[in-house]
Amino acid sequence: MELTLTPESEERLQRRLSEGRWKSPAEVMETALDILDDLDDVIVRNREELEAAIQVGIESAENERLYTAEEVRTHLAEVRAQSQR
Repeated sequence: MELTLTPESEERLQRRLSEGRWKSPAEVMETALDILDDLDDVIVRNREELEAAIQVGIESAENERLYTAEEVRTHLAEVRAQSQR
């Protein structure tokens, strides 16, 4: 398979290779795909919880209770920590 990258993606790939953790572009791609697979698994496992959280957000906005960016970041960090257990 042949893959064409944008100049920005090529730069990001080269930066990763220069870090020395990967030996080839294929290794970088394999790692990226593994991360995407893991992310998909987390989304599938937590779909109901995510949908409920979205609904809470919608209801909060409708009731004029909006969260600050810091509150959102803190909550997301807590969710990530729970999903890694």
